[in-house]
Amino acid sequence: MEDDTSMSNENDSFEMDTNDDDDPVGLDWRSDRSLPIGWMVAITEIVVGKLAGTNFKRYMSPFGNLFGNLPEALKFLGNDESVSQADLEFMKKGLYSDGWEKPEFLPFDWLSKKAKGKGEIFLSPTFEILGKIEEVFEYMKNNNYTENEIERFREKNGTIKWITDDSIPLGWKLGNVIGEDGEPITKFLSPNGNVFNNRPIAIKHMLESDSYNNEDITQMQLGLIEDGWIFDENLPPGWLKKRSGNSWKFLTTKYEMLNSIAEVLKHFLQNRIAPEVISKFSNTLGKADEA
Repeated sequence: MEDDTSMSNENDSFEMDTNDDDDPVGLDWRSDRSLPIGWMVAITEIVVGKLAGTNFKRYMSPFGNLFGNLPEALKFLGNDESVSQADLEFMKKGLYSDGWEKPEFLPFDWLSKKAKGKGEIFLSPTFEILGKIEEVFEYMKNNNYTENEIERFREKNGTIKWITDDSIPLGWKLGNVIGEDGEPITKFLSPNGNVFNNRPIAIKHMLESDSYNNEDITQMQLGLIEDGWIFDENLPPGWLKKRSGNSWKFLTTKYEMLNSIAEVLKHFLQNRIAPEVISKFSNTLGKADEA
């Protein structure tokens, strides 16, 4: 007998991968108002162990395909060109009935939920269930998410501890992380949630925006000295340098960071810097750095 009752009250469902040995025979398959016509769901309540009280849902397509959770079924629909977008969107609504939510810190079309025995899990726009923060970072990097989206997720999940500091304007925060080379990196969080990988990039953003006054910009600029940037008479006027390992980084007046002597010389040529400036740099800092 067809049961047209919605399962929207079954929030505490369990996400499980499809098992090739799953046998649909003996399960109580029912239609549901949250599923497209022809789809069915079977609900099994786990009564023992840590997952006691949790509902395990299996899904069956009109053609008999079995899925251990709704995201797997949605992935199947998304890869089927014969399925209408309306049916896909209709079925996606069932994710909210299963306890998936849309936190503010996640990019568009991402969801998350608290799963018994697993902690917080995440659902990508392609319906991949990711159980670890590292897996989310990897997915984002492989799918061309912006650095700001990645850092926003990282910050909200506690992997960066953001703090206020006298070297940054009111409303800004900074946080320290360890880079891929093992060196500490200071990142900057703006009042509107933008994340910048270093102070020069943050300053450049402030100069190009109409949202910051001169006092705030000056405060951020003065913090460069605290970050280790220093003047050198052998650099063009307004330039700074900073020790990085056994070499130097250089900062132009437009807050472009150049990471090597070669990058500086290339910059000089591209911007038609006076020959005497190039010669002075090459005969002092260039030789000292190469030594």
